Amino acid sequence: MDGASPLQLFRLVYVPLMMPSLVAIGTYALLLAWNEYLYAFLLLSHDRQLTLAVALGNFLAADDSPWELLMTVGLIYAMPPAAIYYVFKRYMVGGLTAGAVKS
Repeated sequence: MDGASPLQLFRLVYVPLMMPSLVAIGTYALLLAWNEYLYAFLLLSHDRQLTLAVALGNFLAADDSPWELLMTVGLIYAMPPAAIYYVFKRYMVGGLTAGAVKS
């Protein structure tokens, strides 16, 4: 990479090498933030400000739980993380197996 500026070196060499690891770490961080229940339950006090995770927990608080509504909201709640995983699946596999084998 003779003659490349530091920004070009970073963009053309370092970022492609780091991409699998960045996607794996980013996906795990997103899933941890997406499934956060305790902070949302403790800090959000109004019914208009509930997250989906807290709303799913509130469905089970009733004596007669609406199971069809609970399963529908649960499916909708699971779609964004699954879609993100399938979009970045190639990078996820590369990032998770990068340090697993010795070359």
